[in-house]
Amino acid sequence: MFLRWNFKLSRFFSPSTLSDLRVLAGLLVLACHSPLSASDDSLLNRVSQLEERYINLSKSYFHTQTSLHKSIENTDELYSIINQYILNEQPAEALHLIYRNIRTIENNLEHESFFTYIKLLLNENEITLAYTLFKTITDNGDSFQIATFKFLLAKYHAERFNWKEVNQLLNNVADNLSKDNYTYALLLKGTALQHLKRHRDAESFYNKIPLTSNYYRHAQLNVSIAQIRQG
Repeated sequence: MFLRWNFKLSRFFSPSTLSDLRVLAGLLVLACHSPLSASDDSLLNRVSQLEERYINLSKSYFHTQTSLHKSIENTDELYSIINQYILNEQPAEALHLIYRNIRTIENNLEHESFFTYIKLLLNENEITLAYTLFKTITDNGDSFQIATFKFLLAKYHAERFNWKEVNQLLNNVADNLSKDNYTYALLLKGTALQHLKRHRDAESFYNKIPLTSNYYRHAQLNVSIAQIRQG
């Protein structure tokens, strides 16, 4: 698995910040084009530090630029504009509007746009704002919304080998997900447990994946590996 890293140098304007990000970009390109396993602790730690630095730079930038963009109270209008930016592959512009109109989003949690925004935030590594909305949905959302959000966060952390986070996020979640996400959540949960050396627990989740699932063969291969490691 390769660590996915998405950032746009055009978001940041100061020469010092641009210089910092060019360094980060070079190092991360090297990391992302090398075989990376969960055992490469030093490299993973270095990448994690670089990623955290990027997240802080990005958050700081959006906070300072928010006032330059318009506030939109109409949820449908906001969704239409942001979705068009996404379709035009202009994620930075879409993120500007999400940051500027976070209150509108929080006041309309049931709107169809909500998980479009969450997926964009996670794809663009805006994890701080994603967790702000996660708290909002945890406090005010229904079981389906909460489970879906946890599933998306689990996928984000799985890409970064944060298996403790994945395991915790997927506790008692699968049954509240859509059919499409259900089996993938079981696979992720099993994978997290397997990386945490809880092989027997992992098997129980793999064995819940039905024969008709696209993930069935993957799960059964992991079961075989788990059994070998248990002796």
